Amino acid sequence: MAVANRTSGYVQEQAAAAHEQVGILSQQMVVEHRAWVSSKIEVTGPMNFNGGAAFLPLGIEMINVGHSPAESVKTTQKLVVSIGGPLPKAEVMASCKELKQSSQPSDANGWILFPNQKAISKVQGAGLPQKDVQAGTVNNFYPGKVNFALVTCVDYTMRFDKSRHHQTIQTYAVLFPNSSTGGDDGYVEPVGKRNAILYLQPDSYVD
Repeated sequence: MAVANRTSGYVQEQAAAAHEQVGILSQQMVVEHRAWVSSKIEVTGPMNFNGGAAFLPLGIEMINVGHSPAESVKTTQKLVVSIGGPLPKAEVMASCKELKQSSQPSDANGWILFPNQKAISKVQGAGLPQKDVQAGTVNNFYPGKVNFALVTCVDYTMRFDKSRHHQTIQTYAVLFPNSSTGGDDGYVEPVGKRNAILYLQPDSYVD
């Protein structure tokens, strides 16, 4: 009886190990053959402060660098007040949550990108209402100034699992060239129009 129990236990262990190995190979297969969408963002005009609100015009280029089609590819950009340094992960993820929870059918809109195919949109942009800009000036180290960050999100699905959303999320510091010093300021007085540049931050995410 003892020999039979040991044999049964060995068989179960081998079966569990085989099942785990199949799962690992399956995951590797998905990673190697799935779609991966990367993005490149650019500022297409000065940041405009109108009535205390802020708007930054943007263009975005997306490319499928994976090995299968990416479907229902959508993008959004969110301008947020920053205190400098990386944004909290919870704030970054919340900025892109709406795309994952869209009430529209997954195939209602968005691009289909085949491997190595690009999609370019020059009419994107991110804004922030007056109350948020004002709050940023109150809490800033430099009185009357405000710091900004930009969160960009690309959301897409794949044909073999349309119910699951995948996202490429990148964050940028918004900097303002200073002609007096020749450098770039991380803060700005929110009036008029100001040229802006983006500096990619390390707190980016992909799934």
